[in-house]
Amino acid sequence: MAYNEQDYTWAAWTQPALTSDTSFGTVTVSSTNTDRPGYKALDGIKNNAESCWESEASAVSGWLKWELPCVLKISQIKLYNKYTGNTRLSKNVAIYADAEKTIPVGTQQTFPQEPYSLVTITPETPVITSVVYINMIDTYNLMVGLSEVEITAEIGTPITPDEPPIVEMDFNEELPFEYAPWTVTTWDGDSSLKGIRSNTISHNQSTSFTVTAKLMYFKVGYIVSSETNYDKFRLTVDGNVKVNTGTATSSYEQTFTDGNDHTLKFEYYKDGSNSSGYDAAFIHQLIFQTVDNTLVQKTIKYLIQGADGTLYKLSSNVLAALENQTLDGANFLNNGMDSPPNGTWITELPNAKVLYWQDTLSDTVPKVTAALNANPPNQIVLTWEADMNHESILGINSMTADVDGYVSITLTFDHNATWWKFDGAEWLQTTQDNGMDVSTINAITTEQWANLLTLVGGSLVYRISFVLDETSVLKRFDVDYINP
Repeated sequence: MAYNEQDYTWAAWTQPALTSDTSFGTVTVSSTNTDRPGYKALDGIKNNAESCWESEASAVSGWLKWELPCVLKISQIKLYNKYTGNTRLSKNVAIYADAEKTIPVGTQQTFPQEPYSLVTITPETPVITSVVYINMIDTYNLMVGLSEVEITAEIGTPITPDEPPIVEMDFNEELPFEYAPWTVTTWDGDSSLKGIRSNTISHNQSTSFTVTAKLMYFKVGYIVSSETNYDKFRLTVDGNVKVNTGTATSSYEQTFTDGNDHTLKFEYYKDGSNSSGYDAAFIHQLIFQTVDNTLVQKTIKYLIQGADGTLYKLSSNVLAALENQTLDGANFLNNGMDSPPNGTWITELPNAKVLYWQDTLSDTVPKVTAALNANPPNQIVLTWEADMNHESILGINSMTADVDGYVSITLTFDHNATWWKFDGAEWLQTTQDNGMDVSTINAITTEQWANLLTLVGGSLVYRISFVLDETSVLKRFDVDYINP
């Protein structure tokens, strides 16, 4: 059996004295021969040759099965060999927490072959179990046995889960079950009396809805206004009729202990003639307790958290930081938004999160969507390389660009190692995406171009990089060289 550590509280444990085969749990052994005694209990008398657990004769690979009366988290087991002579000593031992040998407590160990020798088995991580299988392997001669077993462990106490709450439905909130064709409304013009009312039907018709859940308890309060004794409200539980009444104001409740699904059917039906009163059934109270806490109405609240942990909410689409920055349920209830925030705030808080809180044990995550308009960032969209190694080219006279929108222009003369731009007064090294605008490059003089060629060491192969935004268009780019 697998155990989850988090299902228990753990405390220090002291092994009790083992004076019988049932002094702490129960010990049983394997056997292949019935003409020998089965086993002797550990009795702590170290000079007694029979004070051991031992298998039947000829049980060469005998099991000692120790069923513990509790759950232990074992961190070490010490095993002491028999006190008898060398002919009946245990040789090898392996310990598991299951009969299938899939949960080892430790690796196989070999006993020193002398009386009362010790083997210490320590698992890599503590093993949680309520049974220990000690497997004696390749024993000498007739019997296998131990004179002492010492377990170092913590004892586990099961954590009792909180009993699911008893929840009364609020008819002003969304109900956690389908009830159509009945509707949520008020009764007899009383705005304070709200519930689920049967829909209008004709003679010889019925209308109903069902609720199925792992019920522990339920209660229904109802009002019926009808032709007494003929048109009735009927409640069945798993097909068994519990309420069948005409005009009445009453309630019914029932408790379940089996943890199984149970189906409630709420029905209003009419006979073949006549109508009276409101001709309807009205459920004004519903109380549920379920094993898995399913019939619970959710209260969900939302907050926005910036990358730095600051909590915000939207008020009239304006992002506002909360005065209370405590991340707990009370803050969500007092300051949270009732619905997921729209996307108007996203550009104001990069890398932000939408947080939600709900007052149920449900693991269903609410769906949050946002509609966004996104534009690509300014980016390099074009590079152009030219070679001036020709006798007809003596230098650069000018470069001119014709662009609609934004453009950034840089030049490199060493295959992208360094990039250059002109700031209107001098040439500066820069990055490829941080260049000069169109008006600057169009105004560079022949002398200033010559200064650049001097700075780059006379290289005659250059590359031009153009960075544009999402609306820009490079319509034309001209290079005017100096010729002989």
